[in-house]
Amino acid sequence: MDLTILEMIRDKQHKGCFLINSTVETAPHDKETNAIICQNEQQLENTFYEVIKKGQTNGEISGKKDPRALARFLYNTIVGIRVTGKSTTDKAALTTSSS
Repeated sequence: MDLTILEMIRDKQHKGCFLINSTVETAPHDKETNAIICQNEQQLENTFYEVIKKGQTNGEISGKKDPRALARFLYNTIVGIRVTGKSTTDKAALTTSSS
């Protein structure tokens, strides 16, 4: 999350992430773009899932939560930060901490 927030803070022109911009601006109107975006979203979520699952197996992450739900939450949080970062570079708006 910190890296994503740092990228958004440094983006003074609010260009944002190409993938997120395509998701918001083009995917709703273009089936081919939408298919690419959906495939990418699934790949990223699966990557988060695998890392979380491994962490749970190793005891580094609590096994009390569903790893798929955690992966989806992590992915959606990063997307949300990137969307918010299109309109602000205020760190307080992108995180729960102003430090």
